[in-house]
Amino acid sequence: MFIFVVMISVLVIQLWIMQVVHGEEYAEKAAINRLREATTIAPRGRILDRNGVELIGNRTSMVVLAPVTSLDDDELIERLATHLMVTEADVRDRIGSVKDAPLDLRVVGIDVPMDTISYIAENQALFPDIQVGARAVRTYPHEAGIAAQVLGYAGLISEADMERDLFADYHSGDIVGKSGAELAFETVLQGVRGRQLIEVDAQGRPQNVVQDDQPQAGQDVMLTIDAELQAATEAILAQTVAAGIESGLNTTGAAAVVLDIRTGEVLAMASNPTYDPEQFVGGITQQDWELLTNEESNFPLINRAIGASYPPASTFKAFVGLGALEESIATSQTVAYCNGYWNRMGQWDVFECWNKHGHGTMDMHSAVAQSCNYYFYDLGYSFEYDTDEGLQKYLEGWGYGSTLGIDLPGEVSGRIPTAEWKKEWNLIQPGFGAWVPGDGINLSIGQGDVLTTPLQVAATYAAIASDGKVLKPHILKKVLDSSGGAALEVEPETVFTPDVSQENLVFMRDYLRAVVTEGTAYGGFRGFGAAISGKTGTAEVWDKDDYAWFVGFAPSEDPQYCVAVVVEQGGSGGRTATPATRSIFGAIFHESTTFSLGTDASR
Repeated sequence: MFIFVVMISVLVIQLWIMQVVHGEEYAEKAAINRLREATTIAPRGRILDRNGVELIGNRTSMVVLAPVTSLDDDELIERLATHLMVTEADVRDRIGSVKDAPLDLRVVGIDVPMDTISYIAENQALFPDIQVGARAVRTYPHEAGIAAQVLGYAGLISEADMERDLFADYHSGDIVGKSGAELAFETVLQGVRGRQLIEVDAQGRPQNVVQDDQPQAGQDVMLTIDAELQAATEAILAQTVAAGIESGLNTTGAAAVVLDIRTGEVLAMASNPTYDPEQFVGGITQQDWELLTNEESNFPLINRAIGASYPPASTFKAFVGLGALEESIATSQTVAYCNGYWNRMGQWDVFECWNKHGHGTMDMHSAVAQSCNYYFYDLGYSFEYDTDEGLQKYLEGWGYGSTLGIDLPGEVSGRIPTAEWKKEWNLIQPGFGAWVPGDGINLSIGQGDVLTTPLQVAATYAAIASDGKVLKPHILKKVLDSSGGAALEVEPETVFTPDVSQENLVFMRDYLRAVVTEGTAYGGFRGFGAAISGKTGTAEVWDKDDYAWFVGFAPSEDPQYCVAVVVEQGGSGGRTATPATRSIFGAIFHESTTFSLGTDASR
């Protein structure tokens, strides 16, 4: 009897502790156990051009959704894979994400054709618990999707994406930026998911919604791009590449950049070949992916304006000339006699001028205008023997060999070769050799191992056209708030301040104007209305046709726009790059131009 009383007393005490002492705690746990969270995706913000023209918007598409319990049904997984035309592994990955709330339906297929949607809806016995619904996906109002490499593409988040810090709080089924502006501005384009608290029964089945917070759409982004100019630039590049091929060249691609000299805003940025981002809506097929990434397609996903680097050829002569003036290696009156062959280092080291007959007596004005290699070999020789890599240091002061920090992913730095770089490279490529004086001579005409991007060339020429400061190029103009006002505006920012006097900038602007009025670009711009200043360039690349360059700014008397064009295997600068640049300036100044290949073989 005593034992029985003790047992009853213990039970009473425990019951009292549970109900009185911990009653509130257990009540909270019970409430939590009754509630489940589910989330709903938010539409992404739109991407607009500088005038508010929609570049990327949203449209409603059909999606197929599955609960996590579908993973236990192998036959269902197989049927979903067959009808959605994806692999079973893809289906399992999408359903099995551990980052989603337990009651969230997983997106298995997006932008699914209506015949597939109808089949699933009409055959629910074959697709138990599978639902169909509507979801916003990206749409591209402009034919063929202009500015594809700049805008980038978006797609379903992958398991690999969710390992990145940027996507730490994301769910499977989210549409995320994969490249270009879609990726660069992901944090503002991505909206805030809606959240529901759902009361469930003892078996976890939903009973009613306790709280319902609607999703918030992402913010719209306004870019610096001008849609009309962008479309014109892309069409001109396509014309240029096609004309190069038709003329017998092995032209493989081209890139162009148009900058606002006063702000660093990118008004147009084109890369050819290009692609249609619509291919990525709903997930790209393996076949299409292979077509976009193999060598035969010439890699259209690469933004050649920032992600590819090229020998700058004679476009570098402007900076070699400025460096010589600043370092007192030459003056504006320094002359040299070009006989077509330069051999100051001896008969075994002969460097040719592009004009093998020779230019005769050249000062810096005429040497820039006529792009005389001989004159710049002399300057490179003086830099090589009179300074400690002074030319390299001067070029680096303009930003060459560094990224400029444009607000797009994929920018490469290019390369300014030095003795130390060549020593390290020789460890990777044995037999490459040590630095020799001829390397410095080649550098003086933008050849050898130097590499630059079209963006670097455009930004540095824009600096010559203004006050000598290199502005950070940027593609973002504004982030818009819900009322269409500016939540964020981008201001001009200086990234490099090279050593250059205003006097020497005036000299160089005069020389670059002479390129067009009397020099290597005279034929290319003859009769053009606006005054253009600039520089041709022709880069020799081993086992390929020459690469063509032109970079220029206008109007010469009050520079506002800078355009840089490179044509891969486009022959001489006067043949393809100069006509392309003329046409782009024509689009800027609304001058009618008829594109045709040039006949000028000058460099």
